[in-house]
Amino acid sequence: MITKEIIKKNLKEGLIEIVNGSFENGTDGIVCKIGDNQFYFDDNAGSDQYKNAEEYLKAVPLDKTVDDIYEALNEIRDEIDEEEYKYYELYLDCYEGNYEKEDI
Repeated sequence: MITKEIIKKNLKEGLIEIVNGSFENGTDGIVCKIGDNQFYFDDNAGSDQYKNAEEYLKAVPLDKTVDDIYEALNEIRDEIDEEEYKYYELYLDCYEGNYEKEDI
């Protein structure tokens, strides 16, 4: 299970990133990146309110970003694709030393 504490820690360490989406990855606007995947996590991130990921990160408190990512991941797990959620979970566990990168 991916907790808010895991998200916060990995945002600070750069394993979870807030980036500008790319059409190559099927995203546009500001997205969350874990491993090779990107997903939307905040309705405002895709709006014209923020020009880019850097501006978003300066304007939005870390705890709100963590909450939004947590909610998005739970939605992915419960409503969209449980296998995608498992990928994120395994990816983050790998860097905690619980699995080998080859397991991803």
